[in-house]
Amino acid sequence: MAVASRIDNDPTRPTPAFLHPRNEFALAVGLAEINGHIEALGRFDGYRSWLTENGFDCVEVSDGTITMQRERKLEMIDLLARDFRVLSEVGSKDAEAVFAPYQWVAWIKEERAAGAWKVIMEARESGTAGIYRGSGEVRSGLIDEIEHEIGIEDLIFEAPQKSQQAWFIRHLGADVNLGNIPPEELIPLETLRLGLRSDTMAEILLAPRGVRS
Repeated sequence: MAVASRIDNDPTRPTPAFLHPRNEFALAVGLAEINGHIEALGRFDGYRSWLTENGFDCVEVSDGTITMQRERKLEMIDLLARDFRVLSEVGSKDAEAVFAPYQWVAWIKEERAAGAWKVIMEARESGTAGIYRGSGEVRSGLIDEIEHEIGIEDLIFEAPQKSQQAWFIRHLGADVNLGNIPPEELIPLETLRLGLRSDTMAEILLAPRGVRS
């Protein structure tokens, strides 16, 4: 899986049919990011109705920018999961906010238990926060701990930079779920997954059968 963005200047427009090929689902990209605002304004119920009326099947619940009480975030996930496929997000867009691996693991488990279909690992569009250091380097110890405790098929790792995409493919396999991929980067990403570029060729294309990522 790779999650890209569709930009529409008219957010009230009904979901177009092309977003549902082969029973795929439409994602409310960026909207759930403002759940902190919606909660503060007391408009959560209205927001849920808007999503239903406009044909969304999937919604993201995130507090990477706007802080929410932990219990309230889990409650939102639970409520939304009754009508939508929910992606939640763990981590902060603030590069100065660094959390211990055990906190990430606990939060992921809580959000999955609350009803999240997948949990997104925050990185922001620059790939310099959350699961990355300010330089863009992967916090490998954090990823190792998460992989050890949680099935990676339930996770989506934001990886906007090519080097980050290659790192995850080399370490977690060609089918690792990646997010925050610019639409124009989807084909280059697929070449990384197939081992057609030097960044992943040794681990994917040239690896002996049975030991490929």
